[in-house]
Amino acid sequence: MSCALLLIVLVSGISAELVILDDSNSDLVFSGEWFIKVYAPWCPACRGIASAWAELAKWAEERNINIAEIDITKNYGLSNQLLVNRIPKLYHVIDGDFRLYQGSRNLDDWKRFLDDKQFKAIEPIPWYRRPGSLIMRIFGLLLSFATKVHNVHEYLVNEHGINPILSVILLFVGPMVFSILIILIIVYILHLVLGKPKPPAAIGPQKPRQRTLSENAKKIIESGLQDEEEKKKN
Repeated sequence: MSCALLLIVLVSGISAELVILDDSNSDLVFSGEWFIKVYAPWCPACRGIASAWAELAKWAEERNINIAEIDITKNYGLSNQLLVNRIPKLYHVIDGDFRLYQGSRNLDDWKRFLDDKQFKAIEPIPWYRRPGSLIMRIFGLLLSFATKVHNVHEYLVNEHGINPILSVILLFVGPMVFSILIILIIVYILHLVLGKPKPPAAIGPQKPRQRTLSENAKKIIESGLQDEEEKKKN
């Protein structure tokens, strides 16, 4: 394990063999070799393989293979990008290539899968669905935002007894009102900094100024005209 990875697991208060992935350290999986379990604490099948997964972590430590797990009830970033629709799910990752493990869930088969590099026979997840790609990062953020909004809705309804319909209205109208206030504040600040904008009439095309002759110029022209008339008479 790298020094950065070792530091993270020590600070997190977990064993050095099993890595707990969350939104703060999920980028670690894009380098090296990983075997990841996606689970939830309430899932009976997940609890059934928990001890075998911990044993696999101890076995893999000497082989420079990182054994990790993601709790989908706490960490949404990577699990949302993986589009997890059932649990537990196991993924093998090597240098950023994700493969879905669909074999049996027992310790000996996991060891053979890693030792014999059986993952090479599995097609990696396509680039556009691969966690870490721009598309999946955006998709993961949208899902995380939707999950947090749902959690706030549940909190308002269950903890404060707010009517569900009123809660939905608050969650939709509140951000809109907040955005309008932010825009008005920005416009006011720009008004103070740049000054009052000119009215449209002052910004449009200006009429050309009429040039006026000076008195001396008028006298010179008049004298010139008089001289021409006298010459014609003569």
